[in-house]
Amino acid sequence: MNLKDSVIKSMREYPSISGNKLDVYDHLFLTIGNGYYWVNGELIEPSNEKPNVISIEDAIDKLFNDESRIDLTTDRMFFYIDELNKGEKVVKESLQYDLKRYAQDVKTIINAEKLVNQSLFEIEPIISLEGLEPKCTLYPLCEYSDIMNIPDDIKPDWLEGIKELMDYLLNSEFPSVIEYRTKFENELNQVVERIKEIENK
Repeated sequence: MNLKDSVIKSMREYPSISGNKLDVYDHLFLTIGNGYYWVNGELIEPSNEKPNVISIEDAIDKLFNDESRIDLTTDRMFFYIDELNKGEKVVKESLQYDLKRYAQDVKTIINAEKLVNQSLFEIEPIISLEGLEPKCTLYPLCEYSDIMNIPDDIKPDWLEGIKELMDYLLNSEFPSVIEYRTKFENELNQVVERIKEIENK
């Protein structure tokens, strides 16, 4: 599958963790143990039963029939009622939060074909939860990351995707990205050299 379709597929199937192109690139290229493997120059997910991009309708149906997510919402609601005895106000706030997340996920599913063309420089990989320090969402780069193991036969569009991500990691002025490239300078330099090696063949 080409990279563009892989990004759209991820956004539609997993909108909660793939809300934008940077989220998907992070999962594909940086995150270890992501279930993807280099095969014939592309990253594929052998365990996925649906190798093609699913429709918007099927993605929304999957979202609202995710039993684990429904169970989580229900468990949280009863936790507030039974164990914390927080009452109606907190339960409503919890449900409102879940509804907002559902709404955002539906928006991601519907707009996936537009989001795949979004510039990475518009996205800051940071989350800030109430009461916690802001946290960079980019996965720590290491020797097992797929971007550190680019195959000789990588397809052109996949190589362009890696170059796009590298351009962002090396040039973004977001504080979280500056900190990331400082911490993983050696690894990033290895990727740069590997890209040059492939392009010069």
